[in-house]
Amino acid sequence: MGKFSNVLFTSDFDCTITDKQHRVPPSNIEAIRYFISQGGLFSLNSGRSVPLLRCRIGQIPTNAPCLCYNGAACYDYRNEKLIYAHTLPEFARELIPLVQKSGLNVCMEVQKFDNHYEIRNQLPARLAFLANEGLEPVFCGDDTTMPWMKLIVCGADGSSVAERPESIDPKALQAFIALETKIREFCGDQCYVTRSMPRLIEISNPNCDKGRAARQLAKELGREILVCAGDAPNDLQMLRQADIAFCPSDAEESILALENIHITQPSHIGCIADAVRQLEDML
Repeated sequence: MGKFSNVLFTSDFDCTITDKQHRVPPSNIEAIRYFISQGGLFSLNSGRSVPLLRCRIGQIPTNAPCLCYNGAACYDYRNEKLIYAHTLPEFARELIPLVQKSGLNVCMEVQKFDNHYEIRNQLPARLAFLANEGLEPVFCGDDTTMPWMKLIVCGADGSSVAERPESIDPKALQAFIALETKIREFCGDQCYVTRSMPRLIEISNPNCDKGRAARQLAKELGREILVCAGDAPNDLQMLRQADIAFCPSDAEESILALENIHITQPSHIGCIADAVRQLEDML
């Protein structure tokens, strides 16, 4: 029995385990290995799709199923087994013309289990991110067959999708937020809409989010203590569900302002490494 034998630690991937340039600090890898050696279960809880997370899963020593698409699917990479999936309703198709009528320079991307499908417009920042991760999307029209796991709307017009709000022209950011509001109003309770980066909207099944998925996974694995780490608005439910919640010091302001959040070293130093050090003193 190790000191973490009753703990499930589920962490966001991008800008939590990785830094802002999508690199994984070696200190995080060492800390996760130590956590597992002391009886802990470690899982990724990401907005990434099953194929996009597979591009990086070999770098991270996980020993529990991972949560993808913001909790819409649970996948066991060790056994290549899908445990569950909640797909988007047919209603999601109607979002394509709504976004196209906005007049904003955005791209839309349908995510399935096999690949990502780019609808009409493509943005260099999004394509560069996918290429750097090793995923080659399919370019298509707006008639991509369902089922869909997730639909994203990306408006990053620079060289990277990992923008900081203060680096974006205020009018451009407000226009994108207005589009997010319109999408939320149009969807109502028929879709789950969240923003994982300043100009990246993610739309998935309404009956799931990172928080509910993490709590259910902990229950199924028989772990009484749920520890979570995240940095962005799509991590809010996960951090609120956690018994112990961490975020890096360079997280979004809305995350840093959460009650009972434990702030760690910034992402480029090692959020997870610092979280494991803090956990040792708590448990």
